[in-house]
Amino acid sequence: MSKVKNILIELVGLTASWTIIRFGDNSAFKIILLSLIIVSVLGLHIKINKYNCNPLFYLMYVCMILTLCLSVAFPIGTIWIKQEYIQFFWISFYVLFYLLASAYSDSQILIFYKGFIIGSVIQLLWEIIQYLIYTIAGIDINMTFFSTFYSRSYMKEGGFGASGLAWHPSNLAPLLVVLFWTTNNWYLKAAVIVASILSNNSTVIICVFVCLFINIILVKKEKVQIKKRSIIFAFIAVVMLVVLLFKTNLLSITNDRVSFIYQRLFGGYYDGGSTDAHIRYYTSIPTVVMKFPLIKILFGFGEGCSGFVMTSLFGQYSNTGAWALECDVVNILWNKGIIGFVLFYGWLTSIIRRGWKINHKYSYILIAIIVGGIFYNIQYDWVIILEIILDIAIYKRIDLFSENSLNNTKLLKASLYKSKRNQKQ
Repeated sequence: MSKVKNILIELVGLTASWTIIRFGDNSAFKIILLSLIIVSVLGLHIKINKYNCNPLFYLMYVCMILTLCLSVAFPIGTIWIKQEYIQFFWISFYVLFYLLASAYSDSQILIFYKGFIIGSVIQLLWEIIQYLIYTIAGIDINMTFFSTFYSRSYMKEGGFGASGLAWHPSNLAPLLVVLFWTTNNWYLKAAVIVASILSNNSTVIICVFVCLFINIILVKKEKVQIKKRSIIFAFIAVVMLVVLLFKTNLLSITNDRVSFIYQRLFGGYYDGGSTDAHIRYYTSIPTVVMKFPLIKILFGFGEGCSGFVMTSLFGQYSNTGAWALECDVVNILWNKGIIGFVLFYGWLTSIIRRGWKINHKYSYILIAIIVGGIFYNIQYDWVIILEIILDIAIYKRIDLFSENSLNNTKLLKASLYKSKRNQKQ
């Protein structure tokens, strides 16, 4: 049973960000995660370590239960209540996962992380290949291989945006941030930067360039020894970059994206209403506070129901059913209310604060994700699971970045050996 459990743990990490791989309405990640929880429960070896459970996370969940109860007293419509129930159902499983994962061994935490990094590398490679094939042949391999609503092409100002194994490029932001900090190899960091540009997504570029800024400005530079192997790799990288520049006009694209982001942030650009709508999410906060009951402001409108306030006030997306605001900050504020908002970001802040003592990279990852959330909604379900694993790793004082490699092989083998030795004893 433990071997099956370990395989499922790695598969959860591997498929976490592969939102395009679906069975019906649910991603493979959710189905595998549910299977892992069932196997863990049926294994009858359930042990919850109270020292690995962050109270802020569970207080936030209690707040969500209160929000759900208040939905009966302050109904906002059938479609919204249905959405709230669905989201609450899944979040309840994530809470259960947190309880169960708190008792994972060090090796199991590393197994998840190894799977996640492998899955993220596959995502990065798929995105680059997707962009090259579309640019050269005009074929979107996502539509060719999957052909579902979730694999549709992402077209925006500036052209095609490669999204990897997801339907929206913003899905790449958290995983590229993690990849950036998992390695000290600047060739791989360069690949992450290129991937962010090819996504044609402002939020992804902002997240990665926040990491780049931190790495260049704040992180102490280490002396680098130049080896023959590095020179060969550098030569191959330069050749590939030249080919990429000629085939995709990458320099022009980079210039256009930087200019586009600047104009979106500081005005002077109209994209059909998207930028104005995102700004309105923030400027409408005082109006929402004055218009709706205090109980709703404090406890929120329910998970996945933040769009209700914009539909009510401005008729935005009034014909699309229940929807969530495309901005983490305001989305979480109206989903969970002021109390839930404080608890959620308090949880993330505690990860930053405690992670700093283990390895600064924990903090850098969370800072970049939070900054990205100011501009778009990137706190996906799989990101919550990743943050849970990071939180538990910090509590257990596991340094996931100590080996400065993509798979932490030495650390993983050492942990597995230690685990087997303890079992024999």
